[in-house]
Amino acid sequence: MKHSKSIAEIKKSAITLAVMAACYAPWANSQQIEQVSDESKNKEQVEVIEITGSRIKRTEMEAVTSVISVSGEDITSSGSLNINDYLNKLPISVPDLGDTTSNFNGFAGMASQNLRGLGAERTLVLVNGKRHVPSFTGTTIVDVSSIPVPLIDRIEIMTGGASAIYGADAVAGVMNIILKKSFEGTEVKASFGQSNEQDGERTAFDITHGREVLGGNLVANFSYYKTKEILAKNRSYVDNDIAYLENPLDPDGTIDGVPDTTVQQYIRFWNQSDRNFFIDGKVYKQNSDGTISPTAMGPGGILGNASEGFFGAYTDGKGYYHGDYQYQRLSVPSEKFNVNLTYQKELANNVSLFLDGKYARSDSEQRWSPYAEYGGNYLPTDYPFYSSEQLNEVNRTGQGLEWAGYFPELGEGGADWSNSIYQIVGQLEGYINQDYYWSTSAQYGKAKSDVVNYGGIRQSNWDAAIGVWGTTCDSSCVPVNVFQPLTDEMLSYVSLPEHTDQSEIEQSLFTANISGPIFMLPAGELAFAAGIEYRDEKSRSIPSEISQSGVGTGNSVTLPVEGSYHVTEVYGELRVPLLSDQTFAKSLSIEGAVRYADYSTAGGNTSWNIGAEWQPIDDIKFRASLAQAVRAPNINEIFATESYGGQWVNDPCSPWGVDGSPTRTQNCATLGADSANIPYWTWATTNNSGNKALEPEEAKTTTIGAVISPRWIENLDLVFDYWDIDLSGEINSLGVNSIISSCVDSLSTDNVFCDYVSRNEQGQISLVETTQLNLSKHKVRGLDININYQYDFGSYGQVYLNTILSKLIERQLQSDQLSPPVEYVDSLAFPKWRANINLTYQYQDFSATLTNRYIDQQKTDINATAEDRHPLYTKAVVYTDLSVNYWLNKQLNFNLAINNLFDKETPQLPMANRGGASYHLGYTAGLFDTIGRFATVSMTYKF
Repeated sequence: MKHSKSIAEIKKSAITLAVMAACYAPWANSQQIEQVSDESKNKEQVEVIEITGSRIKRTEMEAVTSVISVSGEDITSSGSLNINDYLNKLPISVPDLGDTTSNFNGFAGMASQNLRGLGAERTLVLVNGKRHVPSFTGTTIVDVSSIPVPLIDRIEIMTGGASAIYGADAVAGVMNIILKKSFEGTEVKASFGQSNEQDGERTAFDITHGREVLGGNLVANFSYYKTKEILAKNRSYVDNDIAYLENPLDPDGTIDGVPDTTVQQYIRFWNQSDRNFFIDGKVYKQNSDGTISPTAMGPGGILGNASEGFFGAYTDGKGYYHGDYQYQRLSVPSEKFNVNLTYQKELANNVSLFLDGKYARSDSEQRWSPYAEYGGNYLPTDYPFYSSEQLNEVNRTGQGLEWAGYFPELGEGGADWSNSIYQIVGQLEGYINQDYYWSTSAQYGKAKSDVVNYGGIRQSNWDAAIGVWGTTCDSSCVPVNVFQPLTDEMLSYVSLPEHTDQSEIEQSLFTANISGPIFMLPAGELAFAAGIEYRDEKSRSIPSEISQSGVGTGNSVTLPVEGSYHVTEVYGELRVPLLSDQTFAKSLSIEGAVRYADYSTAGGNTSWNIGAEWQPIDDIKFRASLAQAVRAPNINEIFATESYGGQWVNDPCSPWGVDGSPTRTQNCATLGADSANIPYWTWATTNNSGNKALEPEEAKTTTIGAVISPRWIENLDLVFDYWDIDLSGEINSLGVNSIISSCVDSLSTDNVFCDYVSRNEQGQISLVETTQLNLSKHKVRGLDININYQYDFGSYGQVYLNTILSKLIERQLQSDQLSPPVEYVDSLAFPKWRANINLTYQYQDFSATLTNRYIDQQKTDINATAEDRHPLYTKAVVYTDLSVNYWLNKQLNFNLAINNLFDKETPQLPMANRGGASYHLGYTAGLFDTIGRFATVSMTYKF
């Protein structure tokens, strides 16, 4: 859509109608906000469309739900190669999985959307109003990067509960990707992008061809793109190990007004390939000839507390050390191609046929550090590879040496991901007597993943080879000297071979819908929509024999997961116009919807919504809605089998963890955990499983909005939307450390979390079980404000200002009724304010857009105070993006997009410097750009 269109032409555009229905626009340069029509405009013929948030076809003036719309051209001109790159910049989204976040979180190369930060499983993704086959095994989460941008007409997003209209999983909202209905001719697009550091290259090629075949329109699209990795070690501001450490101005923490800790650089002694050990409180390494020498230090020497070993001691200079992120990838490499075929034909008797088939394939990889020992464990006293100096220390202390270091000869850990999607959709649609729209469709989809794992060790062989945990090295064992590079024979004995895990998910879907008028009321048509949907989901994951056997690193065991369910849903929707063209009631209408879903696993549940729209005068319109959205547990949440592993956990019952807290002190004493016997770090066995006793979660969503278009200021729109999502019984699995903390932070130990934590006779943690739970409460609410203005310079072009500001008022999580609610506003990933301010200038076939993205200050620990830490907050950050677009002629277009124009680095605070991820529930990435300036140039040719 070009800005040179007249207002009248814009109002007839389906894309703009959806934007107007939204009553607020994102920062994209082609979006316009709702204009309240005067009498002359009411006389125009306005197109009747289906707007996301309702199945009833109506004009945009009659919509009561808040919907934003993004065109495919917006995404293209921004330099984004897939949907995720673009949508993650909107204040309504919190970045989820994508190329820059999937190195650690699995599903490398796939992308998901996370509206309002409530989790991707609560964001329902539709294509042309229908569910898309999931890509994440055991879930309903869609890989949005599998949908090629050239085929997208627009994307409409409604935040808030939409389950009554579209079914489960729309707790946070729904994203409807609407594909182009027809295409004639051929369009070729090529793109190349690169970061300011000359890495992370992205190349893309798309070709779309459409023509008439057998009286219908056949469209074929082939899309390919490839991205290269970006290594953290090439971004010094990311690979910078910093922490809140003891304030040297007040080492005892006794001076009022002086923070207990300040941000300082630190390097752990395990961050090098030389394996370190302590002798009389000093750190040494073993040389190649078997002698020992002191380990290199930073200017401060040994810092921290050497008596606590490698967990308490550190130094302050990199030297020949590497940082914790040395091996990590800030962006994973990906290679993707998509083949899409669509066919549309008008049949006899007002009936149309639509067929769609797709195949998508993506290959990516994750990489992280080689196997390492971080300290906390000790070699036996009779270890055969001690030097004489080491043996003297063992004899002096009466115990074996604590040691730490990496083993680069074992190779980097990681996995190669290969994902494929197949889907076919058939639909018939038409009208009865030109009034009643009907449609029926059937579809089948399947997604598969193969994951090749690298870099582990055979745990039992490793333990025997170094003689720990009471093991012995028998005749079949190869002893390992941890202080020297491992020989080929040692590597062969302890290395875990690469092994492949497999998974797949299938979806079958049938829908039937009808909508139209019932009869005419004085204010307009009483309209309805109704439909039925049947869906069958099957999922299974088959870990390799190695994964299932538990012979790998940490003796972790991953067992197969297989499950299925089917659901039948029926819904009805009604819209009632009450008043029209009356005094203080230019329009007044109400509408409502209800959906009943019968799950084979969760039984029956009901979703509903009601809404109202009131326009008293031309200049202002009010609307409000109340909805109940329901999400039933998915396959993984129910059927996941017990899988065992292990990890280091920090114990809140240690002296550092209790830190004078009366609640923790009392609860730890009740648990028999005397802080004097509790170390800060403890190795614990972990067990994760599904939960067949889960209940569906429910969310009450309230929205209240106003649209102000003052007639005395032409082309100005002010839009306010207050929203409130109150989620109860939230299905989630807290992280291991969150479960441990929740146990001792409740009012008593009689809570669900203590049931999942086991301690040994000494009171130390021995086992932590993680499972899906119905948490007590998760409440988020906020305010979206939009200011949109257009000024026409006549023959000199037009200027557009599109602004969206989002204020987060409350984000509260209560794990169970005995635990106090915790407020997360201002925490990492959830700042109080986010804003996109977009300024566009267009002159004929040239346009340039400057976008400023504002991210407010954030705390690295929501519970910390100014007395605990300095600095306590990150500073606010503004990222500036620039895009320039020019049509040389009707066939040839050039586009340049530069993201993070001024090459802003991440805030240098712990965790914030690595993107600012939020780990309180383990599902949100950070808001800070870790890549830096990135430029993309593209060319499109149509013929």
